[in-house]
Amino acid sequence: MSERRDQPGDMGRPSLDELTVERLLSGRLAPEDAPIGWEHVARLIEAAGGPAEPDELYAEPTIASPNPPNCQGPSWHRRCTSSPPC
Repeated sequence: MSERRDQPGDMGRPSLDELTVERLLSGRLAPEDAPIGWEHVARLIEAAGGPAEPDELYAEPTIASPNPPNCQGPSWHRRCTSSPPC
């Protein structure tokens, strides 16, 4: 947003070229190589793209199960429509 008293270019967000955006979002831009002000974004993307910690995987078998126990067989739809999604 801009106020009337703002000068052109004052407090504006730095723009990134398409190549830099692509490298940043794909995790191929190291935080130390990121443009000034974007280092924190590069660190966040780097952390999010890394391997999961053990405490982040505690529910993985439940979430990733291809056949949840209460949703198997031909009548799974009737059993699952009245309860939370399977």
